[in-house]
Amino acid sequence: MIAWITWCMGISMTGINAIHNRIYKIDQHEGGVIMGAICPKNRTSKARRDSRRANWKMTAPALVKCSKCGALMVPHRVCKACGSYNKKEIIAKEA
Repeated sequence: MIAWITWCMGISMTGINAIHNRIYKIDQHEGGVIMGAICPKNRTSKARRDSRRANWKMTAPALVKCSKCGALMVPHRVCKACGSYNKKEIIAKEA
């Protein structure tokens, strides 16, 4: 069967073996056959790749005003400007 396919496609058996080794990444050195990494069956097109990556977006950090000094800060964190959290002074800052 394989001989008939190779005859129809115009490929020699050595060419089929080379293609097989390239597809399955077979390493035939050091006396044994070692299977390499698993390869994808088909190539992923640019459109499919890019549509999958379309949701990899950077988002701007959410900032709120500090209730004590009014500086912008990340919510649920100590304010870097005045050192307070929830209207209570957590870190003593020099004025």
